[in-house]
Amino acid sequence: MKAQRTLTAVSSAFLLLAFAGCSAPSETEPESEQTQSPTAAQPTQSEETAHTQTPVPTETRIAGPLDASAAVGRVMELAPGAVVELGMGRERGVEVWEVGVLREDSTGVELYVDRQTADLVRESPLQLSSEQRTPPAVVALEAIGAALVTVPGSVTELDLDTERGVVVWEVMVDADAGGRFELYIDATTTQILKQERAD
Repeated sequence: MKAQRTLTAVSSAFLLLAFAGCSAPSETEPESEQTQSPTAAQPTQSEETAHTQTPVPTETRIAGPLDASAAVGRVMELAPGAVVELGMGRERGVEVWEVGVLREDSTGVELYVDRQTADLVRESPLQLSSEQRTPPAVVALEAIGAALVTVPGSVTELDLDTERGVVVWEVMVDADAGGRFELYIDATTTQILKQERAD
């Protein structure tokens, strides 16, 4: 239980850092009125899996490239549901995060989000695997947090899959210390089941 709270706190911290500076104060309102509490700026586990429509802010802008946590947060604004996969790619000449979501109506959608501006480039239907058809107990942000606590670096891929009969998050991390690592994280407990060098 203590480890779960720690991972949730780590995930929240990553999201807070990712969204720092997302919006600038308007010219008509003082900056103090624009400041939100840290918890208001980040999606919680219940928001990520909640089945309610969240308004899409039109002015959302991220300073600099989006990391995996910021990409998940942005996608939750665009298509509420449960993130089931994430990876880097190119779409229409733009570097994007390709993020798969299990929608509230049980359909899948893949969103292509510009890694520099957080703009939606396009979306397309996603054929969900059997593991991806049910929202996991451990949400994508928690899996990212668990991976980065184990191997500090940058998450480049995330996928909900099965390993030896257990639903897991497969997370690819480019380590700060060098090298690329693949981690298998239990999607119900955040326990690291396996870690291997992938380069």
